[in-house]
Amino acid sequence: MALDLELRRKSGLSELRYVRAGIFSRIYKWISSSIFGGNWFDESKEKSTTIGPTTPTPVTTTSKNWYQALLDDEDNDGDRVTEANIKKKISSKKSEKRHYKGFKLLRAYLDVKKKVNDMLDLKEEGQGSGLMWCTPPSLNSSTDLLVPPDLMADVKDYLQNANIDYEIVIWDLQKAIAYENPSLSLKQRRALEQLNGHPMTWRRYHRYADILRYLEYLQHSYTDMVELIPLGRSSEGLPLVAVKVSVPVNETQKNVSSKEKKKWKLRSRMKPAVWVDGGAHAREWIAPAVATWMLRALVEGDKGLGADFKLLEQADFYIMPVMNPDGYEHSHTHDRLWKKTRSRQPEQSDDYFVAWFQWWKSNECVGVDADRNWDYNWGKQDSSQDPCDENYSGSHPFSEPETRAVADFLTEHRRQIKVYISLHAYTQAWIVPSSETHSSVDGELMEMGELATAALADAYSTKYQVGTVAQIRQPASGMSHDWAKTRAGIPFSYHVDLRDSFGPYGFLLPGAKIVSTAHETWMAVKAIVDNLNPP
Repeated sequence: MALDLELRRKSGLSELRYVRAGIFSRIYKWISSSIFGGNWFDESKEKSTTIGPTTPTPVTTTSKNWYQALLDDEDNDGDRVTEANIKKKISSKKSEKRHYKGFKLLRAYLDVKKKVNDMLDLKEEGQGSGLMWCTPPSLNSSTDLLVPPDLMADVKDYLQNANIDYEIVIWDLQKAIAYENPSLSLKQRRALEQLNGHPMTWRRYHRYADILRYLEYLQHSYTDMVELIPLGRSSEGLPLVAVKVSVPVNETQKNVSSKEKKKWKLRSRMKPAVWVDGGAHAREWIAPAVATWMLRALVEGDKGLGADFKLLEQADFYIMPVMNPDGYEHSHTHDRLWKKTRSRQPEQSDDYFVAWFQWWKSNECVGVDADRNWDYNWGKQDSSQDPCDENYSGSHPFSEPETRAVADFLTEHRRQIKVYISLHAYTQAWIVPSSETHSSVDGELMEMGELATAALADAYSTKYQVGTVAQIRQPASGMSHDWAKTRAGIPFSYHVDLRDSFGPYGFLLPGAKIVSTAHETWMAVKAIVDNLNPP
């Protein structure tokens, strides 16, 4: 361990990443011993498939200070505060926060197949150049790409020569980032906790510590309805937590009228369940925000109306607000557009030079696309085997503890879970399985998706496309909703791309849009539940 740390220090890598891993490990230990009563998250009870952090464990903060350390980190714009640094007054080399000054979000319009092919050629030729594709090229639609300032002239020339119409949606991405998320001071956070019992507002995007505090609040305030389920740990040691929301059996029976009682029935009836996850892609902040808002609407009620017992009589809910907490934290502290997990690939060769190259690549290029890592047609389309690419699918299916933990839970509860929804952003699309090809899909799946988007549009007239990802964009494989339908057998499995679509925001949807986005999406979920067991 010491030798490994020394080698990495000599390579010039920041010591900060080890400090971060240590804080996350302490978060895990603190939660296991403090919030949930010691045995709630016992390592001995974890599944054998769950692995610990892939990075060495450093000297860390004391467990009681982890939350304050993250608050200080947010207030200090990403600088990690540790007990060791405070005592020793050591100024370690800090990981530089990525800035996007002068980067432009460009939107190109593709109305013929040749233009799509031209953009695909640009995508292939531009690998490693700094071009970032926010939405893939697709026919009769638009594609968004982020262009560094030094490449803007070349990209414009290429598009003009290809007769591709385009517009600049965001002129300076760094300025847009600065306006996206209203700040929340420590004083304001404490005032919210005293007033509401938690710091969540749904007017801004919160860090993972705030989200965990909210889950803790729900568990302690609504013990009959809310159960926190540990699924394992992330690569850097953060807890992976899902929330089960259900009404007690006697409460369900109490609300059944005498006319509905059957003469012959099973003593116990297994209600169908709905699974919702968010944050598989770190930069898609709207997804965890919508997932936590759904929890609030389900448990406390939208606009203070109270829990929706009618809906809970129809189905149980499992909601995992942040599936990729490592990446989500990194997108807050170091790179707003970070997408992948934060895992590092292990060395696999005895050859010194090969092993050195693998070590360098694994540390230089971090993480896996959590929505290309699932074991269904893994690694075939719109996925890469280069660890430096954004759509890197991993060394093998379920290489990530995050995806493996969710897959294990879904498999274990496959008989009960009837709906799988993975929240993403952006493009406003309700994507059904069979995403690898343009082949026809289950008619009932499509019908339910169209019903859901109709209910969604009824709230604010927001329009969503319904279809496979191949029909809407480009073929892809290794996606979670495909696996959920095909491998786990969950009948209604969807990948949902939330707002924005043709608006000016891209991934930087303002915090003021959270509630409206969440409310309309919740209308879609309720419509699905209402039609799970038609009369």
